[in-house]
Amino acid sequence: REAGIVTPIERSLELKPEMPLEPGTSYTVTLEAGLPGTQGPLGLESRNEFSFRTIEVFRFEGLANEEPVGPDESLQFRFTNEVVYRDFISRVRFEPQVEIAEYYDSWDHSNRRLYVNLPFAPETKYVAVIGAELEDAFGNPLGREERVEFTTAAYPPWISMTSGIGVLESGGPLQVPITVTNAAEARLMAAPLSWNAVVPLLEKDGAFDTSKLLLPAGGFAVDRSLPFSVPRNKPTPVPLDAGALLGSKTGFLFVPLDTFSKEK
Repeated sequence: REAGIVTPIERSLELKPEMPLEPGTSYTVTLEAGLPGTQGPLGLESRNEFSFRTIEVFRFEGLANEEPVGPDESLQFRFTNEVVYRDFISRVRFEPQVEIAEYYDSWDHSNRRLYVNLPFAPETKYVAVIGAELEDAFGNPLGREERVEFTTAAYPPWISMTSGIGVLESGGPLQVPITVTNAAEARLMAAPLSWNAVVPLLEKDGAFDTSKLLLPAGGFAVDRSLPFSVPRNKPTPVPLDAGALLGSKTGFLFVPLDTFSKEK
C-alpha cells in the first residue's frame, strides 16, 4: 500500500497479533510454502518472508543545530516519529515571540526532522515551547510540553556594493553607496582611467566576475585598507567618496573592493 500498489481484498491476508507489538521493533513475518488460498487446491508455491518496523514511542529529541544558531539558519526540530509541518507550526511558540510565515499552514508533508526558517534576531536567547497536544503523523500525542533553549549568533560580516558599470552625476555628491554589516575593514583599490582605457579593461576575461581581481594596465593609484565603524548587527550605508579617489568632478574610475570573504 505504501508503494502505491492496491491489492483486492480477496487477495489480501490480514494478520492480527494476539498482543500489542513493541514500539521501535523490527518484525519478520514468514509465510510457509503450501499456505492454502481461499480458492483452488494449490497452496503457496514457496516460502516467503517480509519485514517491517513499528513506530517509536513519540518523543521530541531536541534541536539538531549547533549553537550559536545563525539568525538566518533553519531550526531543525528532531522527533522519533514523523510530524506534519502544519500540525507542528500550530503547536509551537517562541519566547520572545517570533512571527511565523502563513505558508507553513498549508504544508501537509511530514518528516522526523522539521526544518523551520524564522526571522530570528541576532545575538538573542530564545525558548521554543512545543505543546503537549502535538501529535505525530500516526495520531500519537506528545503527552507533555517540551521547552528547548537556544541562542542566535551575530550576523556574519558582510559588505555589499553595486557591481558593474555605474554613473554618478558630476553636479551631485560623487559617492558610491556601500552597505556594511559587522565588518571591520575592506581592501580599497582605485584607478582613474583615461577614456580610451575603459573599453580594453572591460573586454578583459573575467571583467564582470566578482570573484576575480581585474588589474588595470597602469595598476592602482590607491590600494589601502578601508576601515569601518558601524553599529553591531545593523546594515549601515557607508558612502565612498569617488570624487576624492578620482581627483576631479568628471572622468572614469575603476574601484574594486576586496571584502576578504569567500563569497565575493
